[in-house]
Amino acid sequence: MTDRSDSAAEDRFEFTDPDESNPPAAADPGEGDDDPDPMADADSGGDTDAEGGRRSAPLGDLAASAEGAADGTDSDRSPSSAPDFDELFDRQQTGEIDGDRLWARLEAADADGLPDEPDGRVIREVEKRSYCQGCDYFSDPPDVACAHEDAEILTVPSVSTFRVADCPFVLEDEVLERTE
Repeated sequence: MTDRSDSAAEDRFEFTDPDESNPPAAADPGEGDDDPDPMADADSGGDTDAEGGRRSAPLGDLAASAEGAADGTDSDRSPSSAPDFDELFDRQQTGEIDGDRLWARLEAADADGLPDEPDGRVIREVEKRSYCQGCDYFSDPPDVACAHEDAEILTVPSVSTFRVADCPFVLEDEVLERTE
């Protein structure tokens, strides 16, 4: 290992200790800045086309049209040519809706459960764990079917429910619930 003074003598640069008691002042961001916009230099840079004219920045036309639309000075479209949204839709006359009667119909439909099919089938949505997965007529996975001669699994509306038609076990439970 060499002494610092020996290496300083051999080196053509002089080693100096930084003066920690007087640190250099940080440059003021606005000091000596004649140009208030630092991006102005970038805009006046060397982007020119073959004829010496100024080229626009990528998507410059799009940016200009967006700025024009924001302040209402869009050159492509005057305020009078803006689409009238009322003209885009057709108005139709509807009869008066009696809110009380509508709510009564909805509440009656909720009390009955899901509506029955027109062909006389009774369709219900049931929890699959409560009914189907413990039933002897339920098929082995990966199939989802009911082997009961009268019943059928129609759809799987959610992960935990099945829509079934004419399931005797579901209908029996509904009858028992009504009599209680």
